[in-house]
Amino acid sequence: MKVFDDEMAVAVYCEKTIYEIVRSNKEALLCLAAGHTSLTLFDLLKKSDEEGRIDFSHIKIVGLDEWVGYSGTDDGSCENFLRKHLFDHIGLQESNIRLFDGKADDLDAECASVSDFIIENHGIDYLLLGVGINGHLGLNEPGVQADSVARIVTLDAVTQKVAVKYFEKKPDLTRGVTLGISDIKAAKVVQVVMTGERKKEIVKRIMETDETSEVPATLIKNEKNIEFLVDRCAAGIV
Repeated sequence: MKVFDDEMAVAVYCEKTIYEIVRSNKEALLCLAAGHTSLTLFDLLKKSDEEGRIDFSHIKIVGLDEWVGYSGTDDGSCENFLRKHLFDHIGLQESNIRLFDGKADDLDAECASVSDFIIENHGIDYLLLGVGINGHLGLNEPGVQADSVARIVTLDAVTQKVAVKYFEKKPDLTRGVTLGISDIKAAKVVQVVMTGERKKEIVKRIMETDETSEVPATLIKNEKNIEFLVDRCAAGIV
């Protein structure tokens, strides 16, 4: 675990990592978590695009997860969050974006298609993750199998409750689609970000708990390609 002074310092570190990856591979495949944890980094990436520091014109994007029943510009959808806070502000090509469609008629086929997109683009080069207060990664909820792949999931009660903050109207959330733990482990570079006082308890739990499916984030904490990045507040350092 790497500890930084504050949320901005964590975001700067992540931006530098993405910069180096894109500099060496202009067609790199990125997977960026939707959610408040990502916003400071997203602001830095928008600035990097404006200043020409990072060229996103050939970058590929794959989705991490989505709520079943939601997609596109739907209020509260992961896609809407990503587009509103990042994608609409940088020079991505629409043809290079492959996100989950939570409204797909055949969700199993949708998950398979997202997996195929990853394979076709030689794997995920960079993956940004947040961690839920229940320890989930993407929508890999407590009880997840360590060898899980992209699939439909039943949402944990904690996730259903916390997710309300992303919606203007109370949503009907029971299921989601997500990349699996195996997909996360297979990414070349993974950065797991936890910042702020509200993440202190789950950071402590992850660091003090052996690998267990009841705390999904513990299933990846010993992988060499995965970094856990926290600020002093989340680390419990005054």
